[in-house]
Amino acid sequence: DLAFLENTALPIMEEAAKFYRNLLEEQDGKWVISPSTSPENSYFFEGNETFLAGFTTMTQAILMDLFGNIEKACAILGREKPELCPIENLNTYCIGSQGQLLEYDKEYEEVEVHHRHVSHLYGLYPGESITSEDPVLSNACRRSLEIRGDFGTGWAMGWKTNLWAKLKDGNHALRMVENQLRFAEST
Repeated sequence: DLAFLENTALPIMEEAAKFYRNLLEEQDGKWVISPSTSPENSYFFEGNETFLAGFTTMTQAILMDLFGNIEKACAILGREKPELCPIENLNTYCIGSQGQLLEYDKEYEEVEVHHRHVSHLYGLYPGESITSEDPVLSNACRRSLEIRGDFGTGWAMGWKTNLWAKLKDGNHALRMVENQLRFAEST
């Protein structure tokens, strides 16, 4: 619906981009929102549990999608993209010592290694900034999923199922569905 895209969706995305552009700051040549947190997860810093980091992967992935969707919309509409922020200067994906995609700006000791949330994999799903055609980042996502494990609760299980499907591992995605549908002891 080109009319909706031009008159409703694109103006909303552009206003959101302007808002976020005002929050961005430059760190080591990259534009980040700082400080930032990763939903429902934490790490140890100097012996204390903390949530704040210089930036988080999920926040950056959401921004990459927003700015990328504006570019796509402008291309569809034959319009010049607005001068906001180059997407490549938002890409702050980092890979850790175990080959995993890092959740935060640095590799920190995780409070709960098998945490059910995988927010840092947003760029793979539901986002679009990581694809299975990018072997480095998709393998880092795969490694993150392996480290976190297959178990969890509720929507986190559904998210992991979709992540495995986006990695084109249907057998693992099926295993996740089977884990979700397992019998539970009544209380």
